[in-house]
Amino acid sequence: MKNKLYYGDNLIWLRDQDHFPGELVDLIYLDPPFNSDADYGANSKGNSGKKSQTQLLAFDDIWNWDKEVSALALNEMGSNVPDIAQLIKLPDKKKGKASKNIPVNLELMATRLLELHRVLKPTGSICLHCNYEAVYYLKEILDAIFGKENLRNAIVWKRAAARSDAKKGDNVHDVILCYSKSSQCNWNPQYLGRIQSYKASFCNKDAGNKHWTDDIANPDMIIDISPISLKAAERLGYHTQKPIALLERIIKAGSNEGDIILDPFCGCGTSIVAAQKLKRRWIGIDITQLAIYLTEQRLKDSYGKSIKDSYELLGNPCDVASAKALWSKNEREFELWALSLVGAKPRIRNGGIEGILGFAEIGNKKGTIVVQIKGSTYLVRGMIDDMVGLIEKEGAAIGLLITLHKPTLGMITDTVHAGSYQSELWNRNYLKIQLRTVNDLLEGKSFDIPQTYSLLKKSERVKSQEADLKPLL
Repeated sequence: MKNKLYYGDNLIWLRDQDHFPGELVDLIYLDPPFNSDADYGANSKGNSGKKSQTQLLAFDDIWNWDKEVSALALNEMGSNVPDIAQLIKLPDKKKGKASKNIPVNLELMATRLLELHRVLKPTGSICLHCNYEAVYYLKEILDAIFGKENLRNAIVWKRAAARSDAKKGDNVHDVILCYSKSSQCNWNPQYLGRIQSYKASFCNKDAGNKHWTDDIANPDMIIDISPISLKAAERLGYHTQKPIALLERIIKAGSNEGDIILDPFCGCGTSIVAAQKLKRRWIGIDITQLAIYLTEQRLKDSYGKSIKDSYELLGNPCDVASAKALWSKNEREFELWALSLVGAKPRIRNGGIEGILGFAEIGNKKGTIVVQIKGSTYLVRGMIDDMVGLIEKEGAAIGLLITLHKPTLGMITDTVHAGSYQSELWNRNYLKIQLRTVNDLLEGKSFDIPQTYSLLKKSERVKSQEADLKPLL
């Protein structure tokens, strides 16, 4: 099978047994948002603790999930597994702002964990990454679904140094709850190497250091993998991004080459890049276009353009009708999807700009292209004049307008009269304002612009053999 990347609510996909039959995957890793009240996003540089002007909202915790689907699933749960349904109701008795969303989060998680249990092979394992507030609730649900006897470990990942807090204890660790589906699980011990100077002092020199054995990694605590620092090369600025070394250790421990790894909350794709590097097959799901966009960009940066042939992308609009459906459901998700058609870096709306591209100019100069998205049927020729003023204000060279519906003839005429941009490096003129419909872009009618580059921070290139890019059958 090909690797797969799914856009949409993971519960809807997981309940589709044509795509997710029972006993399909070997290892599940998930790092879901839980009761955080935070907006998660990504920015271009990721090297500042402050929100930049170009930072993006990825999702606002639980509220973008398909609540109707979850409600139906919860009703089924009440009939089929009443014990778990009862667990979800218990936190309702707590008071205070911190716990107000816990029952809803538990509902979202329990319905999905039941499906994840179904798709896991008998020899498979699940690793659920959670913070200190969620772990106690989620363990109860995992015990009920997988069985207390199948708890393999509760791994503590120390992600921060101790710090002083006069009002409460330090929050410096996460917990990764590891359960197997049965007693016949696959689990590989991981080893920690020692530095060469330490080996040289204690090894049998006459044996040429052949008898040295590295220490086995502590199965209960991870203290040698630091969180992603502000200046780390792998940092993309995605709020919940975890170090790839952490994911590599989990994947090595819970699977073998050729196994299938599933991440139903794949975010910016750390688990997917790690699985690809370790020669595992993978399936990623996420409900936000931002996550899908970043994951695809990260795969391309890490493995080159040929990686695109090794996986399928499902759930994205493929025609005008499905694009209109996405617009009706969530305007921001539609805008992010439309930006992916031209490879533009999304940013928070600022004076009508949804995305931005860069291109090279002579003398190491850099040019900017701004992108606007119009999904409504309200299209008037004054929008072209507005865009001319916008690119002048931004200091941009070119403005691109993507419309879901057919523009007016006056709009098309006005783009011609808006003037042109003369590129010294490319030695030609480009229309200053250009207009394409979603249908144009889907049919391959691209904009006439200089060769562009993404303004998102690039991921590190992974050294890989060409065979690694082929789907494992």
